[in-house]
Amino acid sequence: MIIRKLFRAENSHVVRNCTSERCKGTINGVGEGGIHGHSYVFQVFLSVLPKNGKIFDNAGMLADFALFKTGIKDFIDSHDHSYTLWNKEPQEYKDFIHKYSARTITTPVSPSAEQMALYSLFIIDKIITATEFNNGEANIFVDSVIVEETVTGYAKADRDDLQYCNYNLHDFIFSEAVS
Repeated sequence: MIIRKLFRAENSHVVRNCTSERCKGTINGVGEGGIHGHSYVFQVFLSVLPKNGKIFDNAGMLADFALFKTGIKDFIDSHDHSYTLWNKEPQEYKDFIHKYSARTITTPVSPSAEQMALYSLFIIDKIITATEFNNGEANIFVDSVIVEETVTGYAKADRDDLQYCNYNLHDFIFSEAVS
């Protein structure tokens, strides 16, 4: 059984090295595009492995969504009205972004929808692992994350995709205004 929780965030980024000039350009005139934003929808799918022969908690749920109002919601909300910055950007560009944007998330990967789905799965998995469950819940885990970048396109990362995460939590830097 799977349950889904949906979150929204307005976020901006530049996606380097992509084919589209609109997405990879910079504000200094290189390329036709540059910083742009999206009204993201994050869909988080949770599942369970049976524990003591049962999958439901004492209330008949896989997990109470209230458990995720902190942790997962806080993580997704950190993207809201923030700039997602790839740590491989030139230092001059990073300095510029930090100077003019108080809300930034620096990531070890280019912030494409695919990478956002994958690192969200990675981080949410860590959040769930650290969550204390006290209502008879089974073994809850994040099954997948979908990041809708537009109404016509999304990326989905499944648990099997965690093998492609070549980073750790310390590789993500959330600015003070986000934290």
